[in-house]
Amino acid sequence: MSLGQFDLWHDRAVLHFFTSCTEIEGYVNTLKSALRGGGHAIIKIFPNEGAAKCSGLPLQRYDEK
Repeated sequence: MSLGQFDLWHDRAVLHFFTSCTEIEGYVNTLKSALRGGGHAIIKIFPNEGAAKCSGLPLQRYDEK
């Protein structure tokens, strides 16, 4: 993936499957390097009150913070 290649990053089914700090940091670093300056990210997450698993896999859940 080229650096600064995208204006929009739309993730509806990836971030919530990363459950370790290392995986999440890697995702965020990839996101930051892939977006052009002024680019935007739309990320779908599972809320803290949501499901604990999806497709049998554990999920990382988030709140508004």
